[in-house]
Amino acid sequence: MIALKINEEKFNVRFAETDLMGVAHHSNFFIWFEMGRINTCKRILKHSFPLLVSGSMMAPVVQSACRHYTYVRFEDELFLITKLKVANSPKLVFYYELRNYRSKKLVAIGKTTHVLVDSQLEMVLNIPTELQKDLETIKKEYEYILTDGMKYEKCFHAV
Repeated sequence: MIALKINEEKFNVRFAETDLMGVAHHSNFFIWFEMGRINTCKRILKHSFPLLVSGSMMAPVVQSACRHYTYVRFEDELFLITKLKVANSPKLVFYYELRNYRSKKLVAIGKTTHVLVDSQLEMVLNIPTELQKDLETIKKEYEYILTDGMKYEKCFHAV
């Protein structure tokens, strides 16, 4: 078995995620993206994730997109890679690459954009110190998680 990196998930399509044709419903892709994003954040945002969980800081989705390349069925094994684009503002952009685990075939590409807000839902104007610490650690220890997003953005514009 291949050891997964800190930003990777392997899972199977569940029966409840399929429609009458036995194909995974498109709405589940955003649930899978959220799973990848949350699990990656738990692992890499050691200082700032507790703030997100406690509600003293939140990162709501302000934009989302998904481009589907093929369908998946019940029991298909999937492999999700989550990448992070760091902006010079209190904004986080996550990119997702979903593949069939066995064939390595690209299933979908996704993107979610999040802005940081405080507990009163006011936009945070500066990147919080805790998040800055985490981003510095990511740049040193987990550089493979970072992306400039260009590879993925091309996929959304090539329709």
